[in-house]
Amino acid sequence: MGLMFWVVACGYALIVLMVYSAHQDSWLTVRQMKMMGDAQGLPLIWHMGIWSEALFITPLLGFITWRYGVQWGPGYWILASIAGCTISIGMHMTYVHDKIQGALGGNGHITVATVLHGIYMAAALAILFLFFFATRGVESKHAIPIMWFLMLHVIIGTHTVLKIWAPKWFPSMPAVDQPTAFVWGGSAFGLLLCAWWALR
Repeated sequence: MGLMFWVVACGYALIVLMVYSAHQDSWLTVRQMKMMGDAQGLPLIWHMGIWSEALFITPLLGFITWRYGVQWGPGYWILASIAGCTISIGMHMTYVHDKIQGALGGNGHITVATVLHGIYMAAALAILFLFFFATRGVESKHAIPIMWFLMLHVIIGTHTVLKIWAPKWFPSMPAVDQPTAFVWGGSAFGLLLCAWWALR
């Protein structure tokens, strides 16, 4: 129960700090973005991936640690943390060089929110790696819905809603371009593999 509390508390603390830092950088809202002279971009308030992390991913991580966290020893935590940090750094390097300027970086810029989200993602990935690869007795009623929740998060996090809605302040682009299709396909394959391994 104590681990679950700290996972959820730290998760929401990082999200709150992301909101605060985006506000300080004038990248929280569309109004702030335009006042800084940027006609288009992705303010944090409209980053659906952040909403997904607040509403779904953080509680999900809390549930996973409550239900299965007792099995994970220090060695597993170290390995999972290394893997989570490595992937998170790689992912956020792509965010920094994304053509969409926003609260989480872009056009070669890094923000405080970029770093905070990197920490969040590294911790989340570590817990997910532990769940799928270092847990005995994973139940299908948990593994399968978690797999689908994560895939939904990937779809939401790749700005699908904004691409379809196409507000004037968001750069125009196809709902599913080649990089997006690659991310979706790779994520689906990876999540299926994770679920199969956990339930084998």
